[in-house]
Amino acid sequence: MNNLLKNVGIWVVIVFVILIVVKQFDARQTVRDNPSYSEFMDSAKSGKVESATIEGRKITWLSTDKKKFVTYSPGDIWMVGDLVKDGVKVDAKPEEEQSFLAQVFISWFPMLLLIGVWIFFMRQMQGGGRGGAFSFGKSKARMLDESNNTVTFADVAGCDEAKEEVGELVEFLQEARSMASGVILNAAGYTHTSVAILDTLQMLKPPVIEVHLSNPARREEYRHLSYVAKAATGSITGLGVNSYLLAIDAVAAILAGPKGSKK
Repeated sequence: MNNLLKNVGIWVVIVFVILIVVKQFDARQTVRDNPSYSEFMDSAKSGKVESATIEGRKITWLSTDKKKFVTYSPGDIWMVGDLVKDGVKVDAKPEEEQSFLAQVFISWFPMLLLIGVWIFFMRQMQGGGRGGAFSFGKSKARMLDESNNTVTFADVAGCDEAKEEVGELVEFLQEARSMASGVILNAAGYTHTSVAILDTLQMLKPPVIEVHLSNPARREEYRHLSYVAKAATGSITGLGVNSYLLAIDAVAAILAGPKGSKK
């Protein structure tokens, strides 16, 4: 239902923009169809102009056959005198000037609206699902630890949401095969339950450091099993946030190689 309303709203905006553009072109075409200033003055001399209303440089005039036209004056200071001499009824109105903000709004609103629609479509393409047109190279994996995720095997088994989260983590690890120099992984509750994570880690070439904020060996028995440890280069546990800092140092040391080695 929400997608339907969203699509309808998009098409309403597109139609609205098209109508504005068409109206602007129609207005320009109408101006081009109106008589020139010379034709207007010639018509006045010929007695074909009944009345004229002057508003700044805009002249709205009525012909003797009751047709209405719009002409723009080039700034002829003798125009009014000539029209009166030719028997034209002349009226004047103060020129209405639009505010600067109104002019900017009218001029730029259609373009800004089109840009907004374009940005909306681009964002939809980038974020519209796991297979979005521009979603490659972007991981949806989140950092998990024991403090904010206490997933057990019973919680994971048969749970579609948990399967999706494991899939995202596996996708992140697969990207790391070619994009990362090292991997620091805290798989939280999936440490003890996901064979898929183990299979993916076994295919990685970069060093993998397993991290846990707490010490799994001092917790429930089911946490003693770690599928991550079976494929990890090493494990750092029980040191809180410092576990991550030590893991970074460990990856850097592994990548640097033995001290004194020549590159």
